Amino acid sequence: MITERIFALDELGDPSAPQGSRDWAVWVANQIEVSLYDKEQHGQRLHRLTGAFKEKTGWQELGFLTWEMFCDKRLHRPSADIDAEAELRRHGTNRHSDKSRDSVRNIIPIKGGNNKVYLKARITRDYPETLKDVGKGKKYKTYSAAAVALGIKKPDNRHMLPADATAAGRYLASRVDNEWKIAFLDAFMKAQGKR
Repeated sequence: MITERIFALDELGDPSAPQGSRDWAVWVANQIEVSLYDKEQHGQRLHRLTGAFKEKTGWQELGFLTWEMFCDKRLHRPSADIDAEAELRRHGTNRHSDKSRDSVRNIIPIKGGNNKVYLKARITRDYPETLKDVGKGKKYKTYSAAAVALGIKKPDNRHMLPADATAAGRYLASRVDNEWKIAFLDAFMKAQGKR
């Protein structure tokens, strides 16, 4: 059986075969391996390939029970490393921005990313000593908070009230109606013990 699996994975596969079919799975598996080890390729390609392969459970067509087993046995890396690499490349920059180079672009759907996965991967790669400081009851509650502190991510200030009273007044005047202002002032006065 091992001999058959190795032989099957040495095949080229067919990118135009129906998604989820054996020929398609062989082709995508080969392309994942090429993309993983060729860092010059289009940045989002690895992310799209792995996303489609996982969505269609392509590893089953190749004789593997799980994505994790496929990564360990075929790619010789843990699945968490492959997922993190795909997420990093998805958000990274690349010299080759010509989308025509990406032959899989039309047959692999683009998936939305998991920001937490990306931020964790970036922190793991660039600031591994910070990982012990992330979690409940630690210096940073979330990977997002750690990423802001490390300068990886900009803080979300869209809904923060400015510290300057004049600026705060202008901010509120442009966003709330008179009824809200009256209710706010009433609650503020009660909290101060003046009503």
